[in-house]
Amino acid sequence: MKTKLCFYWFTYGIYALLNNPDVLKNNGILTDGIIKNTLLEVYIAKDGKPYNKKEDAGKDFETISYTNKDRPLFKEILVNYKFAMHYHKRHHDILLPLATPLYEPKTLNFNKEDMTNKYLEIRFKILPKDLFFKLAILTETHLNHPDDLWRTGVILNYFIDGTKALIKVENSTLSIHTKGQYKVKFLQLLSHYIQAILLETKLSYNSFERVLIKEKTDKKEAEYDLIDSKL
Repeated sequence: MKTKLCFYWFTYGIYALLNNPDVLKNNGILTDGIIKNTLLEVYIAKDGKPYNKKEDAGKDFETISYTNKDRPLFKEILVNYKFAMHYHKRHHDILLPLATPLYEPKTLNFNKEDMTNKYLEIRFKILPKDLFFKLAILTETHLNHPDDLWRTGVILNYFIDGTKALIKVENSTLSIHTKGQYKVKFLQLLSHYIQAILLETKLSYNSFERVLIKEKTDKKEAEYDLIDSKL
């Protein structure tokens, strides 16, 4: 394959999957069936524009073809480069967080009255790009159902005892609330995930407005610095 065609083959395949409307309709789940129906033949016109129909590409066009052997490679690329995460490994499905529903589900199964009185709140001067997206991918093993993930929030499950966490992003604030027998341990674990992401992005302390552990009681709400306080 010519170098130019190889470039089109790769980039078109990736962006065709990332921008596929069928993935949006499927709550962000990219199945083998969607990939097969998306990566067929593409016709590259003389000006470099891709077309799905041969007649739209004009007279001088070149053809890009995808085979069944090629398609698993694109899934691997999407996962390895953090565009997607595994969902049903048994069924080979992957999940694209940026293609999940925009708003939280109306049937949100998280009773805020049961939440721990301690919760983590990080306020940024400007919310780092893709912070929540990276967090969703990093915590993929705790996601039980794709309906529990939307563009600004996610419900995660601890490994035992039905302990859950609700993570939400609003404006420049990220918050984590937990409930269940192991709610404090889960909060601690998730805070470590966030610290790993922040270290990876090399944010300076000037990026934060506040990094707090908040504790609510019947009488007051106390705030503790994340570094100095203990969960």
